[in-house]
Amino acid sequence: MTDHITVVGAGLAGSEAAWQLAEMGIPVTLIEMRPTKQTPAHHTSYFAELVCSNSLRADNIENAVGLLKEEMRRLDSLIMAQADAHRVPAGGALAVDRMGFAQGVTEAIRNHPLVTVIEEETIDLSFPEEDYVIVATGPLTSEPLSGAIQNLVSQDYFHFFDAAAPIVTLESINEEIDRFVDIKMDISKTIARVRNESYRLILEKRYLCFMTWEQISLDMHYTNRWLRKMHERALDVVDRILLERSGSK
Repeated sequence: MTDHITVVGAGLAGSEAAWQLAEMGIPVTLIEMRPTKQTPAHHTSYFAELVCSNSLRADNIENAVGLLKEEMRRLDSLIMAQADAHRVPAGGALAVDRMGFAQGVTEAIRNHPLVTVIEEETIDLSFPEEDYVIVATGPLTSEPLSGAIQNLVSQDYFHFFDAAAPIVTLESINEEIDRFVDIKMDISKTIARVRNESYRLILEKRYLCFMTWEQISLDMHYTNRWLRKMHERALDVVDRILLERSGSK
């Protein structure tokens, strides 16, 4: 068994990986860039912060999503333990109080004697060859680290997948996103400048979290018709932001 493992990224996957390894007696160094460097979608310094929705989807074992949750519970999952502890009513789905959930995960990780947390941005993957490293930074990976991963795997772009929906490649992003900017980081920065919280949330869920219209409608308690109207208004705001930016150059 290895005597140490480094985990980069303290989201859902990175936090769970660090916890499971530490519980097996393996010392872990967990590297997280927040709060030293924030992303446009995150608002706290907590680990496992849910930025798209407070719903973790279905919780009954009659479907694959719910069955996976039960398997995780039986494997002493930290994520599931905190989700159950901070559960809020959501019918047949497992929804959580975002702040309490993230805070609970963070405290458990930071208080584990075998986990060392380093708050800094990882800009390359120049770890010693003998080291074991888990990179769990997800779709909001910083630009320098994205470039390092691309160089390592010799790929021009990534495919990110999560429990809600697949994240598309840059070439297949639809025309609505093409109205914004050409790269995801610019999209994030542009959305962050939208002052209306409802507009900003819709844009984040659609273009950063890649949620379907149905998922956003359920999450925000909007009718599909009202959601589409709000979305159009949000795009108008973004257009004005882009016009202001182009005029200042």
